[in-house]
Amino acid sequence: MLPPESTKEDMEAMRISLGFDKPLYVQYWKFFSNAIQGDFGMSIRWQRPCMELFLERFPNTLLLGITSMIWALFMGLTVGILSAVYHGRWFDSFGKIIALVGQALPVFWLGLMLMVLFAEWLGWLPTSGIGTWQQLILPSLTLGAVFAAAITRLTRSTMLDVMDSEYIKMARTLGIPERIVVIKQGFKNAAIPVLTLAALNFIVLINGTVITESIFNWPGIGRLSVEAIFARDYPVVQTIVLIASSLFVFMNLLVDVLYAFIDPRIRYD
Repeated sequence: MLPPESTKEDMEAMRISLGFDKPLYVQYWKFFSNAIQGDFGMSIRWQRPCMELFLERFPNTLLLGITSMIWALFMGLTVGILSAVYHGRWFDSFGKIIALVGQALPVFWLGLMLMVLFAEWLGWLPTSGIGTWQQLILPSLTLGAVFAAAITRLTRSTMLDVMDSEYIKMARTLGIPERIVVIKQGFKNAAIPVLTLAALNFIVLINGTVITESIFNWPGIGRLSVEAIFARDYPVVQTIVLIASSLFVFMNLLVDVLYAFIDPRIRYD
């Protein structure tokens, strides 16, 4: 934070201004009490409050995360349910291949290939940046494809277990339409593990956009963390890590509460 020609007096003055001359427990309490109020200190590089930088970039990452999760749920649930319904047929094999390839492909490679295909060869979409809905498609599709593979596999396995249960056989015997049996009776009872994965994946999407945002030049939290790391801007890095981990804990709590609304067998008294 100080220039190379700084004297010992300058360094000592800086230490005192930052509170480093105080005992560790005093420093920690000061940081903790300020953090509770949303004050994480000043950025070394940008000379702005860290929380202000975070809130400036967070809406962009949130938009990317929500769109990516929509892609992931649409692809994962559709392929997973159909793979379970058509178990052993060609679509089931297709779904298993999609899930395997989706989890095996590196995010950076998939992003670059989509960029080459849709931006360079076909010219349908822009390669990077933010501002229009077209610029959102490639990064969200890249990020969502990886998590769609995991949702596909889990949806297929849980649906196969549920569709083989006695109450599903009874519903079919009573002549209930297959569409209602699959969606209302089958998927509703198989949704708990899928909900858990989707909720946790949503936080992972938000917290794990570093590579995708760097590839597509998307000005979000992921790119901000990379810039802060290279600039050795520790207050900004610390702010991002603390808020990201808090979001992860909060989402776990929210998922536990939602269980009671999805499965009538679960009640919190």
